[in-house]
Amino acid sequence: MINYKLIHLSEIDSTNEFILSLKNSNFFKEGLVVSADFQQKGRGYLSNNWESEVKKNLLISILLEPKLQLFRQFKINQLISMSILDLLKSYSIEAKIKWPNDILVKKSKVAGILIQNIVVSNSITYSIAGIGININQNNFQSYSPKAASLSSIVGKKLNINKVKDDLLYFVQNRIKDLRRGVSFDNQYKKNLYMINQKCCFKEGDTEFDGVIVGVSSGGELCVKIQNDFKYFKYKQIKYLF
Repeated sequence: MINYKLIHLSEIDSTNEFILSLKNSNFFKEGLVVSADFQQKGRGYLSNNWESEVKKNLLISILLEPKLQLFRQFKINQLISMSILDLLKSYSIEAKIKWPNDILVKKSKVAGILIQNIVVSNSITYSIAGIGININQNNFQSYSPKAASLSSIVGKKLNINKVKDDLLYFVQNRIKDLRRGVSFDNQYKKNLYMINQKCCFKEGDTEFDGVIVGVSSGGELCVKIQNDFKYFKYKQIKYLF
């Protein structure tokens, strides 16, 4: 089990980058957790911006030592995604995973994930799991999908520190499962947004309909298009809402 080392900052460029800056220090070990009231350069996957008002949301990065071979890196994404779903379920919120890095309630984004790995000899020695969860913010810019906060869903303001503690509890449980050899594949697939339903996608300038049937072990989205199955990498296709 993890012994957490918690660091909280009022303002920082990025919690992920702050952890990376400690790479050559004694702090850089599994269990290092950095959170912030505000990120100047918060971002999502592939440099997408992450909007957050000061002291309104949970902005957190967790350092893990997964010791996984590189081809199994999607296990980390599964672990963090399922931990967030565990958290939301504890607040009686039913959520889904929008492949690859968003958590939706109905059609609204409530959380996002950014995972950065340090790889040595084809093995992941460290993973930094950056997580943003909308907690008490009421107003958001226009996104696709649109954003929402947990407080707007449950109808009351939430204590961000309690949400953080709860999240770390669920992450710890999922890490324990991973190290016991528990597979998250079936749970992850069951909780995919629009699984086994027709979706509209866009690849380049082409729009098409397809049915999501799962995700490969390498993290590629499997979509049935007419009578064929096609696999898509991150950002190769876009959901159309």
